[in-house]
Amino acid sequence: VFMTALVFAQPAVTIYDIQYTDDPSGDSPYAGMRVITGGIVTAVDYGGVTRYFIGEGAGGSWRGLYIRDIADREIDIGDSVRLEGEVRERSGQTRLQNLSFSDYVVVSEVREIPTYAITTGALGDDVGEPFEGVLIELSSVIVTATGTTWEVDDGTGTCQVGTGFDYNYEPVVGDS
Repeated sequence: VFMTALVFAQPAVTIYDIQYTDDPSGDSPYAGMRVITGGIVTAVDYGGVTRYFIGEGAGGSWRGLYIRDIADREIDIGDSVRLEGEVRERSGQTRLQNLSFSDYVVVSEVREIPTYAITTGALGDDVGEPFEGVLIELSSVIVTATGTTWEVDDGTGTCQVGTGFDYNYEPVVGDS
């Protein structure tokens, strides 16, 4: 009898399942494993055309994920996607990479982007694991510092804004 061993991805898991961890390192419990997951595209062209973020419809902590792709799949913000890839940790960031070309599907065009309203004080100087990859909404902020990252404050404390996307906006201290 001839047998072939096949390696399959884990059953579909949520972004929350991939991101949530109580490990002090911040590493995903799925690090190094292949998974099938999905979400709504919340941002595209992060540091290059093949890098983007997806989020769960409800938004909130532990519900965003960075996707490092090697193919331009012509996705748009608001597309609902299902994909298979390997969960990796790099530079303190959980990401999905080494995507399977056979299991990448744009399910639909949702156009309702999951965001999460929060204060700058709740985020603090370091967004940390719960909001990694999550599209958040800040209101009534003032730019308090600029540089390679910049800081904003809504009156509850400062938080850092990272760069990675091309913006038409150049922050200036005091801008609101």
